Amino acid sequence: LAERLHAELVGLFVEDANLLRSAALSFVREINLASGQWQAFEPAAIERDMRARAARARRLIEAVARRRHLAFSFQVARGEVGREIAAAAGETDLIVLEGLTEILRGRVQMGSGARAVARQTARTVMVLRHGVLDARNFLVAYEDTPEADRALVIAAQLAAANRATLAVLVIATDSPKAEELRDRANKVLARLGIEGSVEILGEPSLIDLCGFAHRIQHAVLVVGANGAFAKGAAADQLMDQISCPLVLVR
Repeated sequence: LAERLHAELVGLFVEDANLLRSAALSFVREINLASGQWQAFEPAAIERDMRARAARARRLIEAVARRRHLAFSFQVARGEVGREIAAAAGETDLIVLEGLTEILRGRVQMGSGARAVARQTARTVMVLRHGVLDARNFLVAYEDTPEADRALVIAAQLAAANRATLAVLVIATDSPKAEELRDRANKVLARLGIEGSVEILGEPSLIDLCGFAHRIQHAVLVVGANGAFAKGAAADQLMDQISCPLVLVR
C-alpha cells in the first residue's frame, strides 16, 4: 500500500508500560491458555519478550521496505499504547493497526490499545483483522454527514492503489435523501475519474452492515468516524462485529 501511494513507511512498537507495571506486582500471576496452568508473571520475561517482538517487527519492516525501495523508519517507545501512538502520529496520513491481539473464551477480540487509538486519534485509522491486507473490494458507507465525501475520496484512493473494486453504499432514512446522496456520490466519483458502483442500502443496522461486508470476499469497509456506525459507543460495537479490515476516516 505504501509503495502504491508513494508514501513513507513508519513503524512503531510500543512497550506497554501498564503491562510492565502489572508484572512487577508480587501477587500477579498469568494463566497459560494452552495448559490452563497458572505461572509467574515476571518483569524480566516480559522485557525479553517485548525486545524480541520489537526486533522481529523491525526486521520485517526493513525487509519489506528495502525490497520495495520505500523510505522507512522504525522506533520503539514505552508508555501507554494509545498515548504513544497518538504522539507519534503527528501529520501521518494513515495509521495502520493490528487489531486482533486478545483472546477471550476462545474468541479473538480487538486489543484495548488498538481500540483506544481507533476511537481517539485525530487521524484516519486502518484496523487489520489478521495483520494482512488482501483488499480486492472497498466498500464505503456513504451517509449524510460532513465527512461523507472525504470517506468516499479516501476509499476511492485506496481502491485505486490496490487495483480493487469500489462500491458506495448509500445510507439514508428515506428515498428522496437516498437519491440525493446517490447523485452526490456519482458526482464525486466523476470528479475523481474513478469507476465505482453506487448502491442504496436504506437504513441498515450496524449488524446488517457488518453482515453485508462479511459476504463480500476480500472486502475492506470504510466509514466516517463521526457517522452513525462509528460515533460514540457504536465504534466499539463496530470493531467487535466487523470481520474484515476497517478504515475509520477523520
